[in-house]
Amino acid sequence: MNEWKPYAIKEYDQQELHLLRGNKNFLEGFSIFEESHSKGEASGFAFPFRTNHHLIILLLKGKVKLELNLNTHILEPNDLISVSGHMVTQSIDFLEDSKAIILTFTKKFALKNTLQSRTLESFKLLSSTNSKKVSLNADELEIFISIATYLRLKTKNIEEDHIEHKIIHAFNLIFYELRALYEKQHPLLPIEVSRKEELSANFIHLLKSHLKEERSVSFYADALNVTPGHLTKVLKSISGKTARQLIDEAVILEAKILIANRSLSIAQIAESLNFSDQSFFGKYFKKATGYSPSAYRNNLAQG
Repeated sequence: MNEWKPYAIKEYDQQELHLLRGNKNFLEGFSIFEESHSKGEASGFAFPFRTNHHLIILLLKGKVKLELNLNTHILEPNDLISVSGHMVTQSIDFLEDSKAIILTFTKKFALKNTLQSRTLESFKLLSSTNSKKVSLNADELEIFISIATYLRLKTKNIEEDHIEHKIIHAFNLIFYELRALYEKQHPLLPIEVSRKEELSANFIHLLKSHLKEERSVSFYADALNVTPGHLTKVLKSISGKTARQLIDEAVILEAKILIANRSLSIAQIAESLNFSDQSFFGKYFKKATGYSPSAYRNNLAQG
């Protein structure tokens, strides 16, 4: 398990998540299970938290409110949402008695076992900081539940002959269905990738892993084997923002999430984000937002 400071954002690895949920049937890098919760029931997680893997959640029954990266999502029956790895969850509220199918997979598992890894890499499940919700019609729901049921049964019988191949093929099938859903309901979501988009996706992945320790453009350029100038030019053409702007945005988002937790002092937040001192953190935050950390917290309290 990861070492965790009480004022940091908790990170659950996949094995830890399964232990917490009491799920014993999973392969390395992949699992699928069903969960039920009563209205108002505590989720059991330490908030805020993130995971080192990706999740697909299909709500079968009830109503659930999710706070992801400071955005609110209300899930109702037949709604499906993707949660990319390293996205921060601030809260999970069960507004009604609820039941959901949850699929988890690591990026390594997906890239190793999907038939079209470039398509998978481009899919915003792996790099988006904003979750996209889709609603399934009756036929789409029946197909998804059928594949999910098959996968759940197979993960309970991992001694079966050729079980990994069966699970991988079913995983590909469910991913093709997901891609079709997102293409239909979010037609502006890009599917194919260029070399520039691939570099941009790799930068975002690195940034999620290192934003607390590294805030220099040169670090990410060196890690990606390009010059800082080339990296900034590519990111500007893809996202409309420079590498410096994207780094600062990621750090500020992390800071805002921590500031929203009133049990943490500003000094603790500065330490968690590896700033040299509270004063430097305050200046950095105010330059980006126009508010000091304390003023931003007070504005949150006032609604």
